[in-house]
Amino acid sequence: MKKTIGILFLIQIICLSLFALTACSDNSLSVPLKLAVNQSNVVSWTKVANAKSYAIQVSDPESGELLNEYTSRKTSYSLSRLEEGDYLIRVKAVADGKLYTDSDWTENLSWHRPYDSGCTYSLIKNDTEYEVSSGRSASGAIRIEDVYNGKPVTSIADGAFKGNGRITEIEILGNNITNIGKNAFYNCPKLTKITIPESVTTIGESAFQSCRALETIVVPEKVTSIKKSTFAYCRSLVSVTFGDNVKTIGELAFSDCSALTEMNIPDGVETIEDSAFSGCKALESVTFGKGVTSVGEYAFYRCDVLSDVVFTGDGLGELGQYAFADCPVLSGVTLPEGLTSIGSACFYNDGALDGIVIPESVSHIGVAAFMNTGFYTTALNAGDTFIYADNWLIQYYPADGEEITRITPTTFKEGIVGIADEVFQNVRTLQNINFPTTLRHIGNYAFYCSKLPADATITYRSKLLTLTISDYTVRTIGERAFAGNDMLNDVQLGAGDPSGERGLISIGNYAFYDCTRLDNRISGGEIDSTFIPDSVSKIGTYAFKNTRMWNTAVSDEDGNGIVYAGNWIVGCVKEVGTVTFTLDSEHTSGIADYAFYNCSTLQSVTNLNAVNIIGRGAFYGCSNLAAASLNRNLKKIEDYTFYKCSNLTRVSLPRTLTSIGRSA
Repeated sequence: MKKTIGILFLIQIICLSLFALTACSDNSLSVPLKLAVNQSNVVSWTKVANAKSYAIQVSDPESGELLNEYTSRKTSYSLSRLEEGDYLIRVKAVADGKLYTDSDWTENLSWHRPYDSGCTYSLIKNDTEYEVSSGRSASGAIRIEDVYNGKPVTSIADGAFKGNGRITEIEILGNNITNIGKNAFYNCPKLTKITIPESVTTIGESAFQSCRALETIVVPEKVTSIKKSTFAYCRSLVSVTFGDNVKTIGELAFSDCSALTEMNIPDGVETIEDSAFSGCKALESVTFGKGVTSVGEYAFYRCDVLSDVVFTGDGLGELGQYAFADCPVLSGVTLPEGLTSIGSACFYNDGALDGIVIPESVSHIGVAAFMNTGFYTTALNAGDTFIYADNWLIQYYPADGEEITRITPTTFKEGIVGIADEVFQNVRTLQNINFPTTLRHIGNYAFYCSKLPADATITYRSKLLTLTISDYTVRTIGERAFAGNDMLNDVQLGAGDPSGERGLISIGNYAFYDCTRLDNRISGGEIDSTFIPDSVSKIGTYAFKNTRMWNTAVSDEDGNGIVYAGNWIVGCVKEVGTVTFTLDSEHTSGIADYAFYNCSTLQSVTNLNAVNIIGRGAFYGCSNLAAASLNRNLKKIEDYTFYKCSNLTRVSLPRTLTSIGRSA
C-alpha cells in the first residue's frame, strides 16, 4: 500500500512540473498594437495586460544600427530629443520575469523626425493658418517653417521671441509669412543674422530693437514702412538694404545703430521721421534719394563723424529742427532746390560747418539753425556785427554793446535774401527800417518786442516808428515778426503783382499784434485800400489784432465791427448780425484766417461770392450761419473754413474748386 501511494505522489509531481512548463510557454505577453508617432513627436501603442514596462528601440534605417533604447512605464514616450532625420521605431512589452515573459517586438515603424525650432504655434484666421506665438525656448540657429501641421505659417506674433538670449540665427523659410509683429525679436542679444522672405509685407514697431549682435538686414520688396524703433540699438548693424517700395523710415527706426558707416536712402523713400538715425556715431555719409520730401526733427542728431551729406532730388520741402545738430565734422552742405524751410537748431553745434548753399526756394530759417557753427566762429573772430549763412542773416551781435538804431538798404551784405527767426528780437533801439530790395523773407519773431514788466522804467516797448518795404520785394512776413512794437505807426508793405509772382504773398499769425498805433486809414478816415499789396494770398490769425485799425472798428457805419486791413477782412470786434462786405472791385480782396472765429450771431453774408480768398477757419464756430455762396473762381476751401457752422445748410460750390480741406 505504501509503495502504491509513493508512486501516485511521484506521478502527481511530474504532472505538475509538465503543467508548469506548459503554462510558461503560453504566458508570454502580447505584442503592443497600433504603434504610431504623433505630431508632437510622441510614440504610443496599446496597453498590454500584465506588462511591467515597455522597451523602445530606435535604429538607423540604412545600417540597422541600434541608436537608442528607452524604457517607459506608460504607453507612450517622447522622442523630441532626437535630431531631425529618419528612424526605425519598435516596441515590446516587458514582463515581470516570473509568471510572464516579454512580448515579441513590434514590426519596425519608419518615422521621419521633423525639424523642431523650439517654437510654439497657434491657429489664427478661423483655424486656417498658424502664427508663431512663442519662440522663447528656441536656441542656436533655427528655421521657421512655412507649413506646420499641413497649414501655412503666415505670421510671427507680437513679442514672440522677445528677450530670447540664446538664438543666434534665424531663417524664415518659404513664402507664406507676411507679418513680423511688434517686438517680435526685441532684445535678442545674440541674434547675428536673419533671413526674411520676400513674402513679408509688414514689420512691426521695435521688431528688432536691441538686437545688439545683428549685422545685416535686407528689407523685402513688399515692405512699405520701417516703423518706429524697428532696428533701434542694433549696435552691430553694418549693412541695410531697402526694398524699392519703402516710403517711410519711421521715428527712431535706426537710432543708435553705432556701427553703420553709410546710408544710401533709395529714391522711393519719401519721409524720414524724427530721430530716425540719431546717435549713429560711425555714420560717415548719407545720400538722400530723389523722392525724399521731409527730414524730421533730430533725424541725424549726434552723428559724430558724419561728413558727407548729398541730396539727389528736388522734392525735399523741410528739414526738421535739430535734424543735423551735433554733427561736429560736417563742414559743407549743398541744400536742394525746392527746400522751403530749415528748422530751428537744424545744424546747431556743427563746429566745422563753414560752407552751405541755401537755394532760393527757402523761405524760412528757424532760430539758432546754425548756432555754434563755423559761420559764428569766423564772424566773431572778425568782429562782425552780422552773421550770415550763405545769403541769410542768421544772427545779430551788437558791436561793443551799441545796438542798431536804423536799417537802411546798405546795412546788410549785398544780396541778402532772408532774415532768420528772432534775429532782432527785443532790440528796442531800432527806429526806422528800410529793407534792401533783395530781401525776400522776414522770419518769425524777427523784430518782436516782448511786453515789459509793469514796473519798467520806460513806458514803451520799442522805438520803432517806420517800416518800409520796397515795391515787389519781400515775399513773406513771419509769425509775430513785428509784434509788440507799440510806437510803429508808418508801415509801407510795397506794391504787389496781382498774379502773386512779385511782392508780398504772406503775412504770418500775429505779425503786427500789439502794434497799438498802427492804422491803415488816410485823410478823411477812409481805409487805405492799397495798404495790403495785391499779391497777398494769405493773412494769418490775428495778424493785426490790438492795432488802431482793430480798436477803431466799432461802429455799424464802419462795417458792423468788421476789421479791415486794406481790402482784407482780418477780424471782427463784436458779435454781428447780417453782414454786408464792402469791396473795392478793382482789387483782390480776402478774408484772413479765423477772421470770424466763434462769431455765433452771424446769420448771413452778402457779397461773399465776390471774395477771392477765404482763409483757414475763417467762419469757424459761426453756428448761426445758414448759407454761403462762394466765388466762382475759388479753387480751394481751406481747413476748418466752416467748421462747427451747425446751421449751415446751403453752400454754393464753384466748378473751379479743386480741393476741400480738413474738417472744412
